[in-house]
Amino acid sequence: MIPTVFEGRHGWSLDEFYMSQYRGPLSRLRENDDVLLTRYAIYQAIQADNLALLESNTFGSRLHACFASFRNLESVGLKHYATDFLLDIRQTGFRCLGLQKLKNQVQHVSHPSSFNRLQWHEVAKVNSLALSRMLQGLNEFNPKITTLNTCGANFCGSTSPSLPLTREQYDSLLLKLEDLEKLHICICYDEDDLNCTPNSNTYIDLLISVAPRLKGLVFSQWYRNPRDLGARYFSELSQSIRFTRLKELHLHWIQIRLESFKSFLNTTKGTMVSLSLDLVTLQPSAPPSTDYGPTCWRLVWEFLRAELSLNRCYMGHLGYRRNKVMIQGPGELAEPTYTATFNADVNGICFNDWIRQLKPIVSEREDLSARSYSGLQLTKSPKATEPFLNTHCQDYFLDLDQTHLLQALKYTSDAPNPADWDQRALGPG
Repeated sequence: MIPTVFEGRHGWSLDEFYMSQYRGPLSRLRENDDVLLTRYAIYQAIQADNLALLESNTFGSRLHACFASFRNLESVGLKHYATDFLLDIRQTGFRCLGLQKLKNQVQHVSHPSSFNRLQWHEVAKVNSLALSRMLQGLNEFNPKITTLNTCGANFCGSTSPSLPLTREQYDSLLLKLEDLEKLHICICYDEDDLNCTPNSNTYIDLLISVAPRLKGLVFSQWYRNPRDLGARYFSELSQSIRFTRLKELHLHWIQIRLESFKSFLNTTKGTMVSLSLDLVTLQPSAPPSTDYGPTCWRLVWEFLRAELSLNRCYMGHLGYRRNKVMIQGPGELAEPTYTATFNADVNGICFNDWIRQLKPIVSEREDLSARSYSGLQLTKSPKATEPFLNTHCQDYFLDLDQTHLLQALKYTSDAPNPADWDQRALGPG
């Protein structure tokens, strides 16, 4: 299905639509105002159709009928593509429900497709509704799901916290997720999300319920506005969540405090072997001093050294308040970098000795307050004997212990050519 159209940018005025990429080429618009009005009417009709479909209770029944065709289904989730990518005439092999109707309605998009038009906060509410319909379709589904994704590798999208299911539907869903082992879930809060309806279900509740059975978790908890509330809500989550057999944890775009981070990881001792921290920002619990940032991250690393025995660890683009934190390796002459990677098989030392050598350096000039991402194309070496891309919840993330297999790494602002569909475009995860 197509969970979102126009990347969640609904309700635009005619002037806003004219300034957007969805208007199509400017040449004909300058000659005839009726062309603009026609395209704007199409834009309004498509977004209304999409929302009406997602709000329809019958849509869950349609998805249930689809799921019932796959008797051995174990993994289910959403992936996101920009609307102009779906309409790109170069891609002919990609198919999904509703795509042909969308192409029939919109015939004026001719510019190159790009993943960069996807924005987390724009799609969050529509994504939450689409995801709830997908989960509703699982309610009467017999096979047990072991992997659930709220977003795909090409765009690590976000979901608003509200889970629009009835109590009966929610309880039924939990029964279907009794065998869940891998979860990829990204939450995006806005101002109007901070006060959820009392007794309503949320995706955080879902995470807490399935946490004891998880072996792998990819999690993001982003607060768009007000940004400074992020650490407080992560603290509330850390007091409730409990793991019993978690092996792999990937946290990204998240704000933490030292004590809440300790509490979150407390029940992973003895089971976790792989940890990834990407774009994780540390907030002080007390009024910060000049050198408090390095001290805070040093305390985090000391906790990891004392409590965990990891085989793999990645830390990248860390932050303290709104400043970036660089990582200096062993020796005073070592050049600070924004990333650090540990692999027990490659480094030749244990995790405790490796992390003890690191030194955090806070950059006063870097700002982490804005969220952005770039597209990446990764290709696999044909000589590799095992996959270069590691699987987390059936999505694709850089496998930290197989970077030596990387044959090419290319930055691109455009979506990959569908003719090269084996290449994957990655989001911030």
